[in-house]
Amino acid sequence: MATFHPGDKTGKGTTHTDMVKTITVALLMYLIAPEVVHAQTGEHPGRASILAELERKLEENAKKESVGSITAAVIAGEQVIWTKQFGWVDREKKVPPSPETLYLIGSISKSVTGVALARLVEKGVLHLDDPVEKYVPEIKGLKNQLPGSPPITFRHLATHTAGLDNEPEMPEAAKGPFEAWESKVVAAIPATSCRKRPGEQYSYSNIGYGILGLAMSRATRQPFDQLLQKTVFVPLAMKNSGLVLSAEGVKNLAVSYANTRPYGQGRGYKYPNGGVYATLGDLVNFAKAQMHTGFAGFLAGATWEKVQDFQATTNESDDEKYGYGLGMSVWTDKKGRKWVYHNGIVAPGYSASLYCDLSAKMGIVILRNDSGSDDVAGIADEFLYKLTEAKNKK
Repeated sequence: MATFHPGDKTGKGTTHTDMVKTITVALLMYLIAPEVVHAQTGEHPGRASILAELERKLEENAKKESVGSITAAVIAGEQVIWTKQFGWVDREKKVPPSPETLYLIGSISKSVTGVALARLVEKGVLHLDDPVEKYVPEIKGLKNQLPGSPPITFRHLATHTAGLDNEPEMPEAAKGPFEAWESKVVAAIPATSCRKRPGEQYSYSNIGYGILGLAMSRATRQPFDQLLQKTVFVPLAMKNSGLVLSAEGVKNLAVSYANTRPYGQGRGYKYPNGGVYATLGDLVNFAKAQMHTGFAGFLAGATWEKVQDFQATTNESDDEKYGYGLGMSVWTDKKGRKWVYHNGIVAPGYSASLYCDLSAKMGIVILRNDSGSDDVAGIADEFLYKLTEAKNKK
């Protein structure tokens, strides 16, 4: 068994002046949460030293890369107990991260889409086991469908058990503005092959989430960006989050330092699975909802179980179990701990990690505007494990 819960580490910074850093930290601590406390070493032995180690690790990471920024927060219950940022969101203009800085969060967008789906199920708009072809008849055009395959359902797409390719065999499928994303999905369907029968096996699929988003949009008869606003962003006070940036949002977007792909090229079909922009504070709120330490009544307990339980199992041993719920990776161990988490990395040069320990009610969020050479997802994984171990030993 690994020393730390390994997770699905798909995620992959120069410090500024002390005065700017201090002011920005203060703003983050004030705006991320109404009540922010620092580590209380008397109550939680070892917490302060672990947070100091985390800070050193992220600062070293940012200095080593010499580009971009890292911004992070640790949540305990309802409170943000630690938040720091390093480097520049715009290196040339020497702009440090702020509470309004937006990052593209990559595949954590799947988590947002999964929660939106759960809310539609709870409201009776659709059912997890409804055939998707009811809303997207074009799905019948998938390539290489296996004889005797059952219809693909919302559950199959949301849990990566539809048996589809990860990506369509279509040039520039991931390029194009939001206004054209639905046509991109439709065009990508006949360029997507079936590898397994639906329900047979977990197989991660980006295009599957594209089709899922299209089906949800059609089922509710509203554009997908409006659907996410109504079902997730507004109820969870994720006031800066969205799929399309306003003029102000473009100004607040952290510059990508992984390559030169401009924002204006869009995400093609990938909006439901990788197109969400968010701030650190927005994802802190999303984590609180996942941990049930904030936003009571957002989802009923039975509905949260659908999101956070093993809809699909990806790996299992005597000591631990890995799987996927509705848009969330899930991990449990023999000690009774349960984590939900997701990582995201985007070709334009952003990476994001969100990890929540549901048993300890602790979480960590890390955002970066440079894919970097270090495993930031692994850092999130490692330090949440250390922090929850320290809490359990108090």
